[in-house]
Amino acid sequence: MRVKNRHTRIIHQPKEKVSQLFKTLASSEDLVWLSENWPAIKFKNGLQFGSKGGHGHIRYTIIEMSDFDDIKFQFSKPKGFIGTPELQVLALSGKITE
Repeated sequence: MRVKNRHTRIIHQPKEKVSQLFKTLASSEDLVWLSENWPAIKFKNGLQFGSKGGHGHIRYTIIEMSDFDDIKFQFSKPKGFIGTPELQVLALSGKITE
């Protein structure tokens, strides 16, 4: 079964300010991950390329990082999970409608 799941949030702040939030991911001061609804996300070597971790029984490795604007993961567990979840901060231009 193929699953594509996209979550989008519009945050009315400059991209640079929102990107700073990514630096808190997987830390004790995490402002990104919804840990009140999901197990906390953690990485063995912190938030850096090649670090392994995950949340609950979901495991992955950080396979790409770009100045805290883009973080891409590769699933490693559970068996059968194939894919590359990604967190991305994109600047919007023009009028924003919600």
